[in-house]
Amino acid sequence: NEPRRGTLIILFTFFLALVLKLVPLGESFKYFRPEWVALFLIYWCLALPNRVGLLTAWVLGLIVDTTDGRYLGQHAMALTILAYFVLSFYHRIRIRPVVQQAVTIFILLFLYHLLISWFNLILQKNLAGDGPPGILAAMKPHLFAAAASALMWPVCYFFLRGLRRRYRID
Repeated sequence: NEPRRGTLIILFTFFLALVLKLVPLGESFKYFRPEWVALFLIYWCLALPNRVGLLTAWVLGLIVDTTDGRYLGQHAMALTILAYFVLSFYHRIRIRPVVQQAVTIFILLFLYHLLISWFNLILQKNLAGDGPPGILAAMKPHLFAAAASALMWPVCYFFLRGLRRRYRID
């Protein structure tokens, strides 16, 4: 019963991340939306690498793809690659203070956005015959989103750690 309860709490937090992703923001704040799903995924990969991994990232990515109405598989692939990096280096990331983790989170989420832009560029060129003006011009808003996510990392970290400790999820 204990492991199942932990799984339900983890699933609930991912549901919460998806809801936060869907909360409408004003047009002027659209580039400052934190990547809630990626942040929660990073936390659980760091905290419980034996329970949350690549399959979880893939499924979450497919859900994000369907809620965004974009090309199916782009977020799934990007979140899976993100989870792979986190799982590969989780020992090094975990021992750092939260502020240093936020810097790492910024880099990881910037790479995540770079992958999404790259997938969009490739798909638009292949499907429509031409693509956006350039990946560098398209990356400016993603820098803001990665920075907003890095700033929210301490909040996510302490919130999810509190849940994990309260419900004794191991």
